[in-house]
Amino acid sequence: PGGGVEGGLYSKEELRGLVQLARRRGVTVVPEIELPGHCTAALAAYPHLSCSEVQLKVEARWGVYEDVYCLGKDSTLQFLETVLGEVLDIFPSKHIHIGGDEVPFTRWRS
Repeated sequence: PGGGVEGGLYSKEELRGLVQLARRRGVTVVPEIELPGHCTAALAAYPHLSCSEVQLKVEARWGVYEDVYCLGKDSTLQFLETVLGEVLDIFPSKHIHIGGDEVPFTRWRS
């Protein structure tokens, strides 16, 4: 009630095991990495990837927030390329879902 579980994560090896289990059962795991929005936790850890570069707190509630990845910065693009490379290394799916919806343009306009 009132928020999600914080700190939950899988190791790369656990994810690879999950992908193998799914494959044996005829299921393809399609990863979803939300961008350029729904990234407040990443921006809290790496404020320089946002347009405002303001230190954010990790939001405990779902929502659409003004701060998004600043796609006009080479450092942001390099970060996202690294993240997607890691994801593609773990998930051999032909598809990946990157979200792309619910992105306010407020920070990009300013």
